[in-house]
Amino acid sequence: MFSDRLAALFRSWTWRALCVATGLLIFTSDALTPPGYAHSTLYLLLLLMAAATRDNKFIILMTAYIILLAIAGAVLGPIQSIPLLIANRSTSVVEMMLMAWACIVMNRQFSSMRPAGEETAAAPTAQHARTNGKPVPPLLFTEHMYSFQQIADKLPQIVWVASPRGEVFYSNRMLGKYAGIKQEDLYPRSSWGSTVSPQDLPHCEAEWLKSVREGSEFSVETRIRRHDGTYRWHLVQAHPVHDDRGQITMWCGSAVDIHDLKTRLEELQQHQGGAARTG
Repeated sequence: MFSDRLAALFRSWTWRALCVATGLLIFTSDALTPPGYAHSTLYLLLLLMAAATRDNKFIILMTAYIILLAIAGAVLGPIQSIPLLIANRSTSVVEMMLMAWACIVMNRQFSSMRPAGEETAAAPTAQHARTNGKPVPPLLFTEHMYSFQQIADKLPQIVWVASPRGEVFYSNRMLGKYAGIKQEDLYPRSSWGSTVSPQDLPHCEAEWLKSVREGSEFSVETRIRRHDGTYRWHLVQAHPVHDDRGQITMWCGSAVDIHDLKTRLEELQQHQGGAARTG
């Protein structure tokens, strides 16, 4: 059958060599052009190619390989703005780690499934099925969730995960630390809404609902309130994670502080505009 041949191709060393070669091609393009989020998307597609092997060790190796390529490509390529470069690659690294974690979790979940006709494992208890009053997808009931939380809590960026319907059910400690909100109070919609600038909230909600409805990547610049009441600009992005049937199983997102970069760019534009008027 065609599906069997395709699965055999994904498991072959030829496919793995193709993944490595594709990484070098993306790296070459990355090193020859200015940094941009298009490169991040290409690296994520490469990670999905690696995930097709269903080999968690290979996925981990490819994730490290891709991160090294992304950093090297940024350093060797044309540098227009160091803050923009840092924000760009930080976002890419976070997204790739989240994507790799999601792929590994799904592989473990699928491998633990019994053949049809056999008795299935017991369903999670009501206590495990809800976190802070919010339902949690069964996909995350694995030992790897604890390891992921430990890694995510060490990251300097805000990291969050949402259900297929767009309901955020997890964020790392950075969000609570930044916004000054207790971890258990982060998930109600009112708490999330209170951290986003009232001027930006309608646009953010509209774009998020559009992405969830269309299954497209989410990216928006918005101001998020810090614990001292100061609003700082963040680049908020999210990518859908799909299963074998193409269905979205979750959304993995991040928020990177770009306030200083955005402020400097605005000051530069104002300076250039003033110079043009006086000239």
